[in-house]
Amino acid sequence: GQFGPVTALAHWSFGTGLALPATVGVATPIGGNGEVPGSFRRDTAYGAAVAYAAGPFGVTVGYDQWNPTIGTSSGTLRKAAIGGSYGFGDAKIMAGYRWGQNKNAGGTVIQRDDLYWIGALYQL
Repeated sequence: GQFGPVTALAHWSFGTGLALPATVGVATPIGGNGEVPGSFRRDTAYGAAVAYAAGPFGVTVGYDQWNPTIGTSSGTLRKAAIGGSYGFGDAKIMAGYRWGQNKNAGGTVIQRDDLYWIGALYQL
């Protein structure tokens, strides 16, 4: 929805049907079963974001989670991000941060990451 300078969005998927490729220590792909009767959490995905943009200033914050099938259970892949920009004249600066955490079916963290970025643009 659009509410003046604020944009809000959300998504939900009952079964993504998206498979991850086989990885080190895992001989077969994970995920990809789509909706599984009797297993409401398996392969679900959801997220939300809010963006604000007015004048030279803009900021966006978002969260996304996917619960892929791993064997007979599901893991968790979570991502959260925030980014902003400020424009002045013909130039704009931008920066952001994204946090990520992936857990296997047993709840053990298998990957954790922090991504930062900064950028600038100038309209010639």
